[in-house]
Amino acid sequence: MITTTPSEKLATSRWLNARRLTILGVAVLAAIALVGNPFFYDAGNSGRYLIGVLRIVDPELFPNDLVADGLSGFESIFYNGLGLLLRAFGAAPELLEPLMFWLYVVARILLFVLLFLLVRTLTAEWWAFLLLAAWAIHAKALPLGGTQLFANTLRHTEMAFLFELAALYCLFRQRQLLFWLLASLAIFVHALLGLHFFLSIVPPLLLLSFLAGRKIDRTTIPGLAIAGAAVLLYYGVMAPQPFSAEEARIFLSAKGEIGHISFLGTTPYRWLELTTLLGLTTLAYWRLLKPDRHSALLLGGVFSGALVAIAFSALAIVTGHPLLALVQPLRIFLWVTFFAHFLLALAAGRAWRDSPVLSVILLAFFALSILDSYWRVAFAGLGILYMALPGLRPLATHLPPPRLAIGFFCGGMAAAAILGRGLPENAGTPILVAPAVALTLLVVPFPARSHRWLLAGALLAYSLVFASTAAYAQYAALNNPDWDAVCRWAQINSDKDDAFIATYTAEEFRVRSFRTAASHNYSALAWVDPRAFTTGQEQATRIQQGRDGDVWDTTYLLSLAQEWGVEYVILDGPYEPAVEPIFQAGRFSVIVVPSEPPGGLEPPGG
Repeated sequence: MITTTPSEKLATSRWLNARRLTILGVAVLAAIALVGNPFFYDAGNSGRYLIGVLRIVDPELFPNDLVADGLSGFESIFYNGLGLLLRAFGAAPELLEPLMFWLYVVARILLFVLLFLLVRTLTAEWWAFLLLAAWAIHAKALPLGGTQLFANTLRHTEMAFLFELAALYCLFRQRQLLFWLLASLAIFVHALLGLHFFLSIVPPLLLLSFLAGRKIDRTTIPGLAIAGAAVLLYYGVMAPQPFSAEEARIFLSAKGEIGHISFLGTTPYRWLELTTLLGLTTLAYWRLLKPDRHSALLLGGVFSGALVAIAFSALAIVTGHPLLALVQPLRIFLWVTFFAHFLLALAAGRAWRDSPVLSVILLAFFALSILDSYWRVAFAGLGILYMALPGLRPLATHLPPPRLAIGFFCGGMAAAAILGRGLPENAGTPILVAPAVALTLLVVPFPARSHRWLLAGALLAYSLVFASTAAYAQYAALNNPDWDAVCRWAQINSDKDDAFIATYTAEEFRVRSFRTAASHNYSALAWVDPRAFTTGQEQATRIQQGRDGDVWDTTYLLSLAQEWGVEYVILDGPYEPAVEPIFQAGRFSVIVVPSEPPGGLEPPGG
């Protein structure tokens, strides 16, 4: 009979309690992310990819639809798999929305599980995980790249990100072959995100092995071969067809200067934000994380990604080569931004115990990032100055003590929040008064450790509440029940081969109504079908010619619809002359197109 000693029972009890607390903590943060960040099914570019899923579920949908045909050039095993799964079970297209919601719930839970595993592999400090997870609850814009992290929707971007986080965890756990397999699989979910991950992490991975004098791991060559094969297989089977010279010209004219590709349009503030982020991350590593090889890998990923992104962007600008532009090099800053904040969370966890002043500065940086306030750049600069002081002794004698400097910054933030005039909203908003007070109480004087926990936790909770309020306000602004009613009417009362001119968000109309729409100026087509993009621009121009101020010309639009073979017109707002609509909801009216042009008029430009 095996007996257990009291010390073994105590150790087991502590382990079980720690495990329960861990599960509870991750579950609470995931719940905050779901409740505080309402799910967008089809808003923005999330809706464009669902058109292809619906077409797989029911091939009869969207006949003769310019947008649906063009967007079929976007390939991903995530969307293809969703469509095939629903079709295999004979599911109706209406089931796609609830399925996407529940997949979003699972994806958000997995995000926080993976963040916990990644942080727990590198440090035992819970504070590091709390900061990183709190930062990851709401969407975050990148300094460069024209995109965001942690959007409250579910696209191939979010799914590929999970694959790469899992791959990174395997790398930290010395499971190199599984790292290469998972990272390569992400290529087929989102080719660019997967390629950008490799460009960020592989160069420092190889360089650090070389500098350490180690032999190349026996899995590295097979891993590189797997990654290379994945890239070649994707571009051979799933990538859109190469552009002709004319298509390349159209594409570069439409997209060559956007934030995914060119850094020339980046504002001075964004450059300042990027510079302070890189500087703060580098000094935090040297001050607190330097001995750790995993942290060195993350820092290498930060600078490898940044250098590759800027270099490829410069080449795309100088050469005008469409392939370099199609790689969307500045979106590599998604990984640069994530790796940098990962390192800063690790440093904050270490500083919480060893460097109270720096811990307050990093806490301020994360809290203000959650609130999307410009003041995070100011505190990043303060952190840089504080950590650089040991090497700036002549200058340091003329600078105020760090605690006083933090108090000064907090005073300025509180004053800007109270006055607010002449300042950007996220720099002078009144909600910043409470963070300024909390940060001041954390340094003047330093409270007891338990009080520091309470103040810091309250500050994070406060930041998350207001960030959630902003997320719901955005959701309310984009959600239009009247428009949903129109789309639902079209879905129920029209045939699958009927087409509409929709004068309001035609892209979401397709996903909600399952019906063909005359294309608007839908810029996403430029990435896969530049000629269809040009046609869409022309169609959008002709539709807008039917509007005089806020009033639509019914005669003109009905004539245009008859020319295009469209059965219905949806009008957004008032219209003349009066026509009896077949359905109305709020400011929207659905009008049946007669078989002959009304009044015998030909639409301009016809």
